[in-house]
Amino acid sequence: VGYEKLGFDQFLSAENLGEYNFEYPRSYRYASDSSLYKVVFDLTKKANKENRPLFLFCITVQNHGDYSAPEYSGSVANDDETVAQYLSLLKLSDIAYEELVEYYRNDEKETMIFMFGDHMPGVDSINTFVPKNSLESYTTRFIFWANYDVDYSYTPAYSSLSYLQPALMRAAGLPLTGYQHFLEECALLYPIISLQNYYDHQMQRDILKDTGNPQIISEYKILQYNNLFGQGKRYMPLFSYSG
Repeated sequence: VGYEKLGFDQFLSAENLGEYNFEYPRSYRYASDSSLYKVVFDLTKKANKENRPLFLFCITVQNHGDYSAPEYSGSVANDDETVAQYLSLLKLSDIAYEELVEYYRNDEKETMIFMFGDHMPGVDSINTFVPKNSLESYTTRFIFWANYDVDYSYTPAYSSLSYLQPALMRAAGLPLTGYQHFLEECALLYPIISLQNYYDHQMQRDILKDTGNPQIISEYKILQYNNLFGQGKRYMPLFSYSG
């Protein structure tokens, strides 16, 4: 139901993909990135055959915590066994990402890949590298790649995930909706908005409140609610390309 509200036409999970032999590096039954990308390859092949564009949001689970599977023997050594396991899985992700890029590098169809992490790994020693509860402790990397020339000038240094939507559209040379233009305006003033805090363009932090927030953030909350839950009252001219 959630993905339908976000505008996706189809949702696929392991239950729908019984014909694939997924690999599971650990006993947690988290499919490997490499085996999951085979689904991506097949979906793009089908779209190309039907000569239609495809937007695909693929959520990988290989590196999900925790990192204490006793039967898993990774390729990276570390005094902290949980760190060793996480880094070993991360190495597998690097290899799989190379497979993903090389698959599309010479594809005749223009293809863009945007990869991002949703959160830092849950290992105790992470605070050795980033201070606890700091901005960096809630920051992950993202990467754009395309098999054709792309303008990445709209890509911000720091950004809430929702703001990367218009950045992705611009990089792909696609038109923006009114809502996406609004997101760009909001990002210029407040590039980071989380559940508890927001940061202005000078990276000064403030507490996100139920009321009394900056006007554009209050407007953002209203538009976001209307977009997801407006149903018959959803303001389509703002959220569609015809508006």
